[in-house]
Amino acid sequence: MKTIAETSHISIDWIAKKASVWAFIATIFFVTIFSLIALLQEVRARIDKEERRLAVVAPAITRSIASELLVGDERSLELLSEELKRQFNLSSLELVKNENVCTLLSDTWRKWIPTFESCLAVPLKEISASLFLVVRSRTPELSLATGFSVVFWFCVPLILFGLFTTYRIRKELEKSIVEPIKRLARDPENWDGGTQPWVAEETVTLYKKLQSYMRERDLEKDKALTLQTQASIGDMAAQVAHDIRSPLAALDMLATGLTQLPEEKRVLMRGALGRIRDIANGLLDKHRTHPTDTAAETEIKAELISSLVEPLLSEKRVQYRGKLEIQIDSVVGPRSYGLFAKVNSTEFKRVLSNIIDNGV
Repeated sequence: MKTIAETSHISIDWIAKKASVWAFIATIFFVTIFSLIALLQEVRARIDKEERRLAVVAPAITRSIASELLVGDERSLELLSEELKRQFNLSSLELVKNENVCTLLSDTWRKWIPTFESCLAVPLKEISASLFLVVRSRTPELSLATGFSVVFWFCVPLILFGLFTTYRIRKELEKSIVEPIKRLARDPENWDGGTQPWVAEETVTLYKKLQSYMRERDLEKDKALTLQTQASIGDMAAQVAHDIRSPLAALDMLATGLTQLPEEKRVLMRGALGRIRDIANGLLDKHRTHPTDTAAETEIKAELISSLVEPLLSEKRVQYRGKLEIQIDSVVGPRSYGLFAKVNSTEFKRVLSNIIDNGV
């Protein structure tokens, strides 16, 4: 399956041009159809005009033919027919006994598909009720100049209208879609299309979604940066707390062995050491990652005893600070900082807390 980077895409400007070209092609197609209709209508008008002419001259032709038929001279009738055809510009004169001989096509089809021939059947009642004189005349041909004139004056306005419509379609597409999207692609943060009423609604919706995405992205970046900073500070605080513990253990041992100092000074020293230890434990506890799921809370694993006891003692000192007669001391040797035990840390601290509370 191709990725977005591997897929070639066309520009929105090309799409607008393509839409304009198709609009122009559609205009040319309809212009061609309408031109053919106009030509057919012109031919139909010429045929109708010729049929009206035949209807005017038919009585005179009928009287002449009827007179010759009464005489009965076939040679004279033939000569008269040729003379009448030349005089009235006819293609043929026929005597038939069927008046429907001129109906070559139905009226509907004759309207749109002319036969280019005018035909008129005139009854010869003086001779016989069933005898008809069929007069045919070729419709005057449509000259090239006339046809071009019809097509020109009919097509040129339509073509101009099509060109104008195509131009307007292209300009509207560029104004409402193409140009706003180009500006949005160049500078999405300073896009001003949302305040312009002619910009397409879908383009504004796309901008709003893009803005929402950029805000979420910035928030995620700020959040990640904050977490990274906090993690760095936490690591530093934990390192400081660990570095302080070893000197504190040594100072505790020295304070215990300084029996020559007055009791008041030893108490003051132990209090100061206790506060320093509480500060170190507070730093370590503040940036320690606590398990939150139930499985982690009930898990039994190897734990560093000093890291469980000292934070709890610091909490208890704060808890009973108001009771001056209560003093909570922790006597831990340097080797005790490396002792581990397999316990559940939550339960161990809970039990130790209860023991201290009960002792107080």
